[in-house]
Amino acid sequence: MSPVTNYFKIHATKSDYDKAFGEAQAWAIENPDELPSFAARIYFVKEDALRQSISRSKRKKDRNPQGLQNQHGGNNKILTKWQEEAIRQYCYQQWEAGMGATYDMDLGTITYLRQEVENEDEQLELPNLPPSRPHHLWNTAAAIQSFIGRDPTLFSNDSKELFRRTMSNTAVELHKAHLTTIEHATLQEKIKAEGTRKKISRQSIHKGGSSATVGDLREKIRIRDESEKSESLKKARRALKLAIRRSTEALRVAGVQARRENRERKKTLDFCMANDTFPAPEDLILIREPDKNPTPLEAVSKTPEGHPKYLHAVLQLEKEFNGELDGEEILFRIGNTHKEEGLGVKYIESSPPPKV
Repeated sequence: MSPVTNYFKIHATKSDYDKAFGEAQAWAIENPDELPSFAARIYFVKEDALRQSISRSKRKKDRNPQGLQNQHGGNNKILTKWQEEAIRQYCYQQWEAGMGATYDMDLGTITYLRQEVENEDEQLELPNLPPSRPHHLWNTAAAIQSFIGRDPTLFSNDSKELFRRTMSNTAVELHKAHLTTIEHATLQEKIKAEGTRKKISRQSIHKGGSSATVGDLREKIRIRDESEKSESLKKARRALKLAIRRSTEALRVAGVQARRENRERKKTLDFCMANDTFPAPEDLILIREPDKNPTPLEAVSKTPEGHPKYLHAVLQLEKEFNGELDGEEILFRIGNTHKEEGLGVKYIESSPPPKV
């Protein structure tokens, strides 16, 4: 009888081998500086299988939140986490300032960060962030907190002196904060003005060739504005037509459903008459067909007046395109399309007049 051989080296069964393989994988991941071959020799497992398992574990960590690899790039991380956060903050600040972070701006920022990393001998680490407020500001805030709820008239001489210094420091910090707020507001106005200047600058309007005259630039600005207004007007009219089409289609679908249910009710009535039974009360009343017999509100929904939001946009853009408005907003009223005759009730005296 031949002796029983082990599953692999010192491991008698596959379960023992799988347990040792898991320990080897965990140890290799926790010690990335060590080679997989070293872990394979320690735990007596297959080196190639361990290497592939470690590689798959690392790729799994780089997957997106859905647990899948991105199909259109983005799997190779070229920035650290704090660099990605810095770019997000940069884009948000540009959005707050009224200037969207374009693709070229983001690409330039990423290139700059990558260049800084390549110039360093080792990978950059997360720097120590400064405190949210300076040290002296923390002391002033703590001192003010200690004086809350106390009567200043009952202070000792030392407390009065501390209270005076605290109030002086508070006034200084408030003035500094006010100046900083004014500075930030001024910078934001400059950024907005710069964006407006670039929009109407010669470089953004006139591309290539010799420098254009003021008249040519104004003509190009006028042509550009007219084309933008024309495109906006087309979009508004298209949106209005689409809204009317949706309302009409909804009424048609409701009408088809009503006719289908009415046919079922007629079949039920015929069955009841054939068997000399009484039908249900609701089967005696036919359902109204909205597309053929609409209510006043449903009838208006098939016209532009039934969609005042889109109608207002179309009328506004038409007035601006014809030059009748300049930055103003029109006010319009949807008139009553019903005829007055026939809506009222004519009173007729039924009793004869008294004889004189």
